Amino acid sequence: MRVHTGSKICTILTISSCLIQPAFAGDDSRISCNNKTLKGTYMYSVSGVLSAGENNYMPAAWSGLISYDGRGSMTLKRTTSVDGSWVTAVTKGAYSIQADCTGIGTYPTARWTYYVAPDGSSVNFLKTGNIDGDGFIESPDRISGTAKRVSKQQARD
Repeated sequence: MRVHTGSKICTILTISSCLIQPAFAGDDSRISCNNKTLKGTYMYSVSGVLSAGENNYMPAAWSGLISYDGRGSMTLKRTTSVDGSWVTAVTKGAYSIQADCTGIGTYPTARWTYYVAPDGSSVNFLKTGNIDGDGFIESPDRISGTAKRVSKQQARD
């Protein structure tokens, strides 16, 4: 009797691959995020351009730490460079994460759209709004960033 080990392995692998589906393969019931998904200290960087008037932009970048409390409040410690000028500051804000792992981060002057990894290990964000009186308007800025959790503990203020 002759055994064809190679063809048996291929058959087993083919059957196995049919049984295993990626977590995001159209079945959102497997992922579930909320404000608790973001908890701890994240190292982040942001870059892009900020609007300086109609069709006029200036380069901007900042980097620092964001502490999320798991309940919707956050604190940013950052150093910012806008058009060559440097500023270090601490800013407080709020965030809200939906079950589909998208969300909004709101700061005193801006709103950001969040895309959160289901395990809370990282966040991608895009500036989508500027404050205008009592509300937000679409941001003319073209700026985005990423954050990666470096500790499950919050950084101290």
